[in-house]
Amino acid sequence: MAPDIPQRDVAERLSEKRRGLSNGTFLLTHLLESEKLFCDLGRLTYLFHRITPEKYPVRFDTRFYLAALPANQTPLTSSEEVSESLWITPEAAVEAAASGKFPMMPPTLIALRTLAGHGSWQNLCAAFRLG
Repeated sequence: MAPDIPQRDVAERLSEKRRGLSNGTFLLTHLLESEKLFCDLGRLTYLFHRITPEKYPVRFDTRFYLAALPANQTPLTSSEEVSESLWITPEAAVEAAASGKFPMMPPTLIALRTLAGHGSWQNLCAAFRLG
């Protein structure tokens, strides 16, 4: 993106396009082309596939991936997909789930336990060959 465009203008434009993605009036390919962006899927490393056990009324069939956040990018604090969001360490999330303060589905808890078990980003990178 051009350095002379104020960040607020960029954020507002992308927010509008994100709404279009969510409601189906805008395609991801159009967003990428219009913003001269690309998805670097080479950064993704497959972690595992989990399916919620049949005993749960709400079930998920999902895959988990790992990737480092590119420089100069920040994660969203909210989106149309969730009612609340929180950025915490895997260890803190596992502790919150164990205390009953932060209920989560088993596949997510398993993924977080796996991440927490490595103790650091460097150990995780070594274990999953992240670059």
